[in-house]
Amino acid sequence: MFDDLRLSESPHAQNLAAPVPAGGLERGAALLTEQALGQYQRESTLAALTQTNGKVSGAGGAAELLGIKPTTLASRLQKWGIDSREFRKKRPPLSSTPHALD
Repeated sequence: MFDDLRLSESPHAQNLAAPVPAGGLERGAALLTEQALGQYQRESTLAALTQTNGKVSGAGGAAELLGIKPTTLASRLQKWGIDSREFRKKRPPLSSTPHALD
């Protein structure tokens, strides 16, 4: 009865960054343990934060890239002890060279 229902047809389906093929996982595809899946999520989160320069939410933020709610990402960051501010690019210090008016 539910065999014809696909995730992509659901009105609540999200646009995921790397969707699973319509037929599901391929035969013989490597399965991830819970620990490996958690590590993969953490690494993907770190990559997203690097790519977005520490921006968590909003347009172009890490949550949008990962296809999750910003509150979910914030919870994971807190759980993992990750501070998104550490991913913000530091601006170069103001020039300390004397100006002509000095």
